[in-house]
Amino acid sequence: MQPKRAIVLKTTRAVGSIGSCPRWAIARLLCPISYFCIVALAAVIVGFPTRAAADDWQTCADGEGDIAIAACTRGIESKKFKGEDLAALYLNRGYEENNKGNADDALRDYNEALRLYPDYTLALNNRGIVYKAKGDFDHAIQDYNAALRLHPKYTRALSNRGNAYSDKGDYDRAIQDYNEALRLDPKYTSALNNRGYLYQTKGDYDHAIQDYSEAIRLDPKYILALNNRASAYTAVRNYNHAIQDYSEVVRLSPSDFFALNNLCLLYQNQNDYDRAITNCNRAIEIDPASVDAFINRGASHLGRADRDHDTGEYDRAIQDYDAAIALDPKNVDAFMGRGDALDAKGDEERAISEYGKAIDLNPKLALAWNNRCYVRAKIDQIALALADCNEALNLDKDTAEIFDSRGFTYLKMGDLNKALADFNQALRLEPKLANSLYGRGIAKRKNGDSAGGDMDIAAARAIRSDIDDEFRRYGFK
Repeated sequence: MQPKRAIVLKTTRAVGSIGSCPRWAIARLLCPISYFCIVALAAVIVGFPTRAAADDWQTCADGEGDIAIAACTRGIESKKFKGEDLAALYLNRGYEENNKGNADDALRDYNEALRLYPDYTLALNNRGIVYKAKGDFDHAIQDYNAALRLHPKYTRALSNRGNAYSDKGDYDRAIQDYNEALRLDPKYTSALNNRGYLYQTKGDYDHAIQDYSEAIRLDPKYILALNNRASAYTAVRNYNHAIQDYSEVVRLSPSDFFALNNLCLLYQNQNDYDRAITNCNRAIEIDPASVDAFINRGASHLGRADRDHDTGEYDRAIQDYDAAIALDPKNVDAFMGRGDALDAKGDEERAISEYGKAIDLNPKLALAWNNRCYVRAKIDQIALALADCNEALNLDKDTAEIFDSRGFTYLKMGDLNKALADFNQALRLEPKLANSLYGRGIAKRKNGDSAGGDMDIAAARAIRSDIDDEFRRYGFK
C-alpha cells in the first residue's frame, strides 16, 4: 500500500491558432501562418516603367522576410504604382511584417491597402487574421463578414471566421462556418481539423475522430491532425491508437516535443516504463527547460523502481523532481512526485514534508492530503493522519483511494467497524482495489469473520502477488 499516484495524461492543452492554422490540441507552439494570402503579382509585370520596379514587384511577391519587405518598401516609395497595384505591395509587406511578429506594422499596411482598394478581399481576410491574433475578435469577424459579402464562397474567410467564433467561445457558429467551408470544399483539411477540434472541445469525440481521420486520409502527413486525433483517442482511453498516432508524428517530425512527451505519459500509463523513459529522454534533449518532461520522466523512474525493486531508480526519480522544482519552485506535481519517491525509499518524514509543501501551494488538492494521511498512518502518527484523510474527503468523496487510506488509518487504530465501512466504500467505487480488499480481509479476520477475511485476502493476492509483503512491512501478518 503506497501513496496514491494520479497518472494524468497531459494531452488537452489547447491553444488558439493564428489565421486558419489548425490548432494544436496539446501543444504550446504557434503554428505556421498558412492561410495569409499573398496576391500573385508575377503575372502582371509586363509594362512596368522600369526594370528595377519590375524586380522589386517580383521580389515583393516571391521573396521572404526582410528581403521581401525591403523590395515592397522600394516599390511603394518609387511612386511607380497606384491603385490596386500599390495596394498589393502594401498587402504583401503586411504579410511579411506579420510573419515577423510585427502585428501593428502589418495592421497599418493592411489598412492602407484597404484605403486604396476597399473591396480587397485578401486584405480584409489578412487584417481579420491580425485582429484575431490580437484578441480583437469582433473586428476580425467584421472583416471576414466584409470579405464574404464580396465573395460568399471564399472558404478561407469562412474558416478564419470560424476560428474567430471559436476563440470567442461561440462554438456552434464556428462549426456552422466550418460546415459551409467544407460544403464548398470537402477536401479542406484545416477546416476538418478545426471542426474536429471543436467537436473534441464539446466532448463529441466520435465526430472529432471522424474529422481528424478524414483530414489525415486526405493528407497522411498532416501532423496537426495526427496530434489532435491522438489527443481524442487518449480522452476515450484508446491508448493503443493514441500511441500509434503520436509515433507517426515522431516518425514524420522526430523533434516534435509534445508527441514525445505524450508518448512518455502513455507508455507510463501502460506500465511500459522503459519506453516511457526513452521518449522522455528525447523530449528533454529537445527542451531541457521543460518542467513537465522532468516530472514525467521522474514518474517513469518511480514506476520502474516499484516494478524492479531498484532503489537506484528512486534516486533518479528524485533527481528529476529536483530538476523540475529548480525550474519551477511552485510546481505542485513535482513536490508530490518527490514525496512519493522519498516515501518509497523509506524516508517518510521527508515525504510528509514534501506533501505539506504541495498542500501549501494548493490546499484544495485532495491527493496531497490523502498521501500525507497515508504516510502518517504508516509511522503511527494516527491523529494527524486521520485529520488529513478527513480533509481529503471533505474535498473529494468520489475517489476510492481516499476511503482506502482512511480505512487503513482506522485499521491501525484498531477501530475495525470504521475501517470496514471505509474499505467497503472504497470497493464500491473501485471493486478491484487490492489494498482495500486486503485491508478489509484483515479487519474481517480481527472481527471474527475468518472465512470472509480469507476470501478478501485471496482476491487481493490474485490482483497483486506482492501484497502480503507490503502489509507485513506495516505490521500486519
